[in-house]
Amino acid sequence: MVPTYLIGDLGIVGGDATFLVTGIYGVVKFVSTLLFAVVIVDFVGRRRSRLTGISLQILTLAFVGAYL
Repeated sequence: MVPTYLIGDLGIVGGDATFLVTGIYGVVKFVSTLLFAVVIVDFVGRRRSRLTGISLQILTLAFVGAYL
């Protein structure tokens, strides 16, 4: 969610305008993340991307398990 002070600094006021800007921000963030992920997967390769993702998930889960 977009911080309200950021929206206020842009000069956007009002409830409906704030919701609209938040929605547009979410769509832009989703599309840019999706495009970045597709480009990385095509550049690096599916197998290497999958193995890297699995390794990072294992490390994260091991850290959370050790912490708890």
